[in-house]
Amino acid sequence: MHKIYKVIVMLLVLATGLFAFGACKDGGANDGTLKYAQVYVTTGTMSKLMMRETSLEFVDYDDTSYNTMVTVDVENKYQNFYGYGASLTHSSAYLLMQEGATDVRKEMLNELFGPDGARFNFVRVPIGASDYIEGKDYFTCCDLANFDDEDMELNSFTLDHDKNIIAVLKEIVAINPEIQVIAVPWSAPAWMKSSGRLTSGSLEEKYESVFADYLVKFVNGYKNEGITITHLSLVNEPFMTHSTYPMMFMDGYQAARIVKDLGPKLEQLDHDVKILSWDHNVNNISTYLEELYGDEEASKYIAGTAFHGYSGEYTEACEEMTELYPDKELYLTEITEHSGSNDFARNLAYAAQNVTIAPVNKGSSAGMFWNYVLRSDGTPTAVGHSNVCYGVMDMDIVDGEFVYNKNSAYYAMAQVSKFAYKVNGEEVKALRVESSNDAMISACALYRADGAIVVTICNLSDVLSENVDVVIGGKSITYNVQPQSIVTFVC
Repeated sequence: MHKIYKVIVMLLVLATGLFAFGACKDGGANDGTLKYAQVYVTTGTMSKLMMRETSLEFVDYDDTSYNTMVTVDVENKYQNFYGYGASLTHSSAYLLMQEGATDVRKEMLNELFGPDGARFNFVRVPIGASDYIEGKDYFTCCDLANFDDEDMELNSFTLDHDKNIIAVLKEIVAINPEIQVIAVPWSAPAWMKSSGRLTSGSLEEKYESVFADYLVKFVNGYKNEGITITHLSLVNEPFMTHSTYPMMFMDGYQAARIVKDLGPKLEQLDHDVKILSWDHNVNNISTYLEELYGDEEASKYIAGTAFHGYSGEYTEACEEMTELYPDKELYLTEITEHSGSNDFARNLAYAAQNVTIAPVNKGSSAGMFWNYVLRSDGTPTAVGHSNVCYGVMDMDIVDGEFVYNKNSAYYAMAQVSKFAYKVNGEEVKALRVESSNDAMISACALYRADGAIVVTICNLSDVLSENVDVVIGGKSITYNVQPQSIVTFVC
């Protein structure tokens, strides 16, 4: 009886999967025969978390409807959209690799990267220390004891500080072999800098070529560990002038000189790495890009512009960058939840709008939060670190047991990433949408290579629910979106 029961369960699971796929694919994506849309919901009240609801049937759109209308343009496809993710800092990796955490780590990584989880497909890793480390002493991959010493051949280069990151990444690659890894330094080694310190100063011109070698050496080192670095930024937040954690000022002219050295070196070693510029808030971005992209030789090696979401009107900046530099991709590489708000609903709506939806509509090819994993109090961080940021997931020890929690950032991204993925090697494409009430109802849409359309809607209001008509090619479905909640339709 036990074997018969197992067979019946397997058949039911298979039938359910076939039905779900049929609902998604029935009639094609935009050939006029749309029939059903799968529905997935995360509410601000947490009563529903990525909950599957009854599929909705498309009907002919009633243009006399008084509902908010979200119209999806399926005729035109825009930028490649590669997906969502966050940073695997030394703090995150330390927590995941704690003694006794093997089982919970595997569960967490599958929830983050597995096909039954969120399917996140970006990991951003620091080259040397970021501001999130476990311990008190910042470091790079090539530190020397004395400021007056130098190591032009980088004989002191080591990845010893990265043992935890590399171990976690190997498990991630096993779960999602198509994971994309962005590497970025917060600072060059202190002996290469004008200040002789990690927390201030700039790269001395005489060390620019050595710094390029340093970046290449990092890419090689990870490749030898079976990890492919797919993207490389020159430095995190290049217009920082001093801090309590590693940083390094770099203007566009210096970036151009480094890129012209770095690009050929990567090509010579057959590394297919996309070089990204900027990687900072959009304030002052125009000057930097004019200096960098104005150098045609340097510009040809740069695939795109990375930006952060902590200040500035980055959605407007995205539109401007797309217009000025249409051949460069855009990547939102850092934003975070923090101690300024501990309200799940508010954070969910904010993340959905500012990471999941708006960047897609404004031309970005990716959206990323800061730390993947932190404790629920925002630690570990180095001594003297004043920021209290939260991870995409919390990981704590409660009554001697490891426990984890998915934060609003997880659900805001998972509502899209779980359903928008490459098919037969073909990338997802961004579509454009219009909302008749964009102050309250925000939406984005993505086109999957199998013909599926993924439409995600967020109700930004903290008070009112809203009836929404999703209109695709003259057909529509209607759904009541609760306050500060996200709904995804796969159709």
